[in-house]
Order: sequence, then structure tokens, then C-alpha cells
Amino acid sequence: MRLPYIRLRTDSTAPRYVQIAEQLVEGIRRREWKYGEKLPGVRELSNHLNVSLETIQRAYHVLQEQGWVESKSRRGTTVSANVVTSPIPLPKPDAEKHARFVHELRRSSNLPGIIPVSGGSPGADMDQLKFFQAHAHECVRLATMEESFDPFGIPELRSRLQGWLTLYGAYSRLEQLCVVSGTQQALQLIASLEVTQDSIVFVPEMCYLAAAEIFRDHGAHIRTLSIGSDGIDLRPLEQALKSKRVSLVYTMPNGLYPTGWSYSIDQKQKLVEWSQTYQFTLVEDDYYAGFYYPEKPPVSLLSLAKPTTPLYYLASFSHLTHPSFRLGMMVCPNEAVQKMERKKFLADSHTSTLNQHFLLKLFESESLEDSLSLKRAVYRQRRTDALVSCARWLPTACTYHPSDCGFSSWVTTPQKLGFSFFYACLEAGVLVMPDEAFSLTDTHAGFQINFAGIEAQYLDEGIRRIARVLHHLYRHR
Repeated sequence: MRLPYIRLRTDSTAPRYVQIAEQLVEGIRRREWKYGEKLPGVRELSNHLNVSLETIQRAYHVLQEQGWVESKSRRGTTVSANVVTSPIPLPKPDAEKHARFVHELRRSSNLPGIIPVSGGSPGADMDQLKFFQAHAHECVRLATMEESFDPFGIPELRSRLQGWLTLYGAYSRLEQLCVVSGTQQALQLIASLEVTQDSIVFVPEMCYLAAAEIFRDHGAHIRTLSIGSDGIDLRPLEQALKSKRVSLVYTMPNGLYPTGWSYSIDQKQKLVEWSQTYQFTLVEDDYYAGFYYPEKPPVSLLSLAKPTTPLYYLASFSHLTHPSFRLGMMVCPNEAVQKMERKKFLADSHTSTLNQHFLLKLFESESLEDSLSLKRAVYRQRRTDALVSCARWLPTACTYHPSDCGFSSWVTTPQKLGFSFFYACLEAGVLVMPDEAFSLTDTHAGFQINFAGIEAQYLDEGIRRIARVLHHLYRHR
């Protein structure tokens, strides 16, 4: 009988049976056991982990209650054949542990000698900063001359954004397009309009965690969809649609944060078709809009949608301009425009007119696409350099997949690393964000490599140091 690798953490507040159950679920979701396959017996696993029989029995009972396994007198405990159709409400993350991690992350990011391998943003574009400086006086003059404010934004800018969308095969009526103060504001507005108490909301198991928290704060029950380099597993959603009222599905189909993975065209088409058929709200977060590395831009859900599809499309311009430039756009479904106008006015009567005029000037200069093309070439090379460094230094058990969009690649490791790996890497002089920093369910083992804000030689040294930590961990397990 194949025995699982399970690490019982003495520093964890979770009981041992909960730790065992969570790690067995992780193995099931990663397909380490096939549906119907027998798990180790209670006594066998008890001896293997040096815990009591009662602890294993309680762990298996939890899995059986949640639908992950079945237990029969002669066959023992087996993985349920219906496991993919059993989306489970998520408990709230360990807030205290995450708070400690965030505090340490912020404290360490500016320490001398620390190499930031994860979490970086593109550096300031000096040409664009000079452009803004040259047009600052004019933009201030135009902003202060505004006498009436449309909560959806300056019409001239929205018209430019409408044209920009067509470059990526998508279309929006001007009335649907809203300029927002960043993606988080858009998510708050959508949640206030589309999510009610006890709404069922699906999100990727690893994603922009603030999105899941926003939906949860509005009363939603969060379900997750597992992800991989081949996209997203839609089977739990498909099953839920047959028996439950799904309110909203949040997606990052191109360059999913933090992995850089993208959905397949078949998965994108299914999401749009199901949204149309079952009338659940579909949210497309195009976080890395404009930053793609194949010859042609990726297919968006918006480009596949019908005029009647209840889809919101979000895009941020901080990557195109400057990290502190909090400006984005939201395309609303036709049926939601009037309600969203009221929500936007009550939350924020108008997005910064100064920022809007800066972005409008950038579009009017017609240099944006040329600038983007040059940036894509730079980041494409940095992505290649990162993958070369991974091949050079990381243990052979680690796998990595080049991203089609964005600034991140994900390194998959044989076992979950957790925050202890983060602290071990800090001691080695490298800042890296592990699986536990991004995952609602802690199911996809590994860590993020962000190649946007770091030069190749420093990233190579950072990956070399990470490899030393991994080799040390594997030798002592």
C-alpha cells in the first residue's frame, strides 16, 4: 500500500486529525489517488504517522462527512467517485498567521541584501514619467475646469478605452464602460450589487485573495475550483449548476495570479455559455491586460460573450503606467448599467479627474501600444531567463511552466511548503512567496517567481539560494 507524505506541524493550532484530513484532501485534489482507489488502512496510517488510531479515524470521518471518501466494511476507505462534484464551503483563513506573514513580508521587502524573487511589480517607466511631467500643467488645468462629473468617467477617455478593447477582439457600448479607482473598487461595487447573504460564489483555489474576501464580506459562501498549468477544473461548477443557485463566478482566465497559468479556449467558452444559460454573474479580471507573450493577444471572455451575457470585465492600468496609478475600467452587463451608475455615484461620485486626464493624454499620444510592445519584449526575455535559472538550479522534482501573460511563473514542488519555507528563504537572503500565501485551500504546492521587477543576474542568484533551501528541506524529510 502506497503511504502518503504527511507533515504534522507542531507549531500549528489545528488538531492533528484536521492536519491529516487537509493533507489527504490535497493529495486527492492533486490526483495522487484516483477516484475509487483505496486509501491506507487506519492501523497502517496510524503506525506510519506515529499517532493514535482514534486520530486517523477522526480524520477519515471528516473526509467521509465532506464527501471526499467512502467507507465500506470489506473494501475499507476509498476515494469517492463523486469527489469532483462536492464543492465544500471554505473556512476563513487563519487571519493571525496571514497577518504575521504580511507584516514580515512588508518589513523584509526593503531590507538590504534581500533578493525579491516574488511579489515584485514592474519598475517605473521613466519615459512615461517624463511624459506625465511634460503634460502635468495641462492635465491639472483640464481637471480643475471640469464642472460636471459623470460617475462612469470622462466620456472622451471612455471612448478611447472602447477603441482599445477592439484591439483585443472585444467590444463594449460606451454606456457600459466605467472608469474606476482600481480593481478593488470594481470588485466592491460588483459584490454590493450581485452578492447577497448566502450567495454561492466560485473562485479559483489560488487567486487574488482580496476578491474572495470581498465576496465573503458581503455574505457569500465561497467555493473553489482547482487549477493547473492546463487551466481550471470546471466540473464542481458544472455539478453545482444542476442542483444549486450559483450567484457569481470570479475568474482570471489569462495569466491567473499568482501562477501565470491561463484557461483553455474550451474552458473559456464553457464559462460564457453556462453564464448565459444559467444566468449567474461572470467576472473576468484581466489583471495583466496588454502584457501577453504569444504573437497574438489571448482570447478574453468578453470577446466570446453575447450582449445578454451577465459578464463584468475588469482591467487595471497600473501595470501600463505606474504602480501608484490607481485607475482601471469595468465593463458592465447591459442590464446592470443603471444600477451600477447609482452604486458608483454613492461610493465615489467620480474617479480622479486628474488621473483620467493623464491616461487620456497617454492614449491621445498614440504611443501606448508602441510602449507596450517594447515592454512585452523585455518581460518575454526576463521570463525566458527565469526559466533557464529554474532549470539550472532547482531540484529535478520541481516543475515549472512558462506563463502566457503577466509577470509570474509558478514552481510546483512535491509537497506543500508553507510559511516555514518563506522564513527559511529569508534567512538565506531571498524573499519568496509560497503556496500558503495565495491559496484559500492550500492545495497547490510550490512558490511564485516574479520576473517583472528584477534583473536576470539577481533573479538567478535568488533562485540559486531557493534551491539550496529546498535541497536542505528534502534531505531532512
